[in-house]
Amino acid sequence: EGDTALRERILESSSDAKVLPLLCRLYDRDRVGAVSVCVELYPSVYPIEVAFLCRFLLESGRRPSQADIESFLDYFDLLIQKEGSARFLLSDQVLNVAWLEAALLDRPGREKIFCSNGMPRADSHMIAWKREKAIKRILREISVQENVRALELCESHGYWLGYIQLLCFHNQRERAVEIIARLGDTSLIEDAHEWGPRSE
Repeated sequence: EGDTALRERILESSSDAKVLPLLCRLYDRDRVGAVSVCVELYPSVYPIEVAFLCRFLLESGRRPSQADIESFLDYFDLLIQKEGSARFLLSDQVLNVAWLEAALLDRPGREKIFCSNGMPRADSHMIAWKREKAIKRILREISVQENVRALELCESHGYWLGYIQLLCFHNQRERAVEIIARLGDTSLIEDAHEWGPRSE
């Protein structure tokens, strides 16, 4: 069965329980085509199912490949373009964490962010992140229940602006000051309140 025939079969079976296995087959052969079909079939195919398709919700702990990361992020970009807003996505907190992790994985080189001892490299908060707009959007909307995980993700991937904001949110100000000192930019103390997760 060719990719075109498989794509047509998926579109015809959009409300069928077999659609996800068919999408998995197509994704293994044509990631771009599978992502396009998932966007076309929204909301019959849920974003959380696309997260699974792109290997983001597997229990094995295996890190998604760069191709999986890019496919997942491209899906969000195309879906937001289609729907005209990200608001409908941000209500799903499990999806938010997967989206945040994907956006953080699409990061600058580790050596630009971390020193050899694992601490922040001076001025590394100034480095542009490819998906920074999405990261900030997610962090503004992430729930109180999920922002502990967000804190861990920001720290492990070296997204220092988000990490400092979440530290302040959790009243871990000594740690925030330590990170700011490592970055060498005291203006971050004043800027820390400018954006962050909802506290209600």
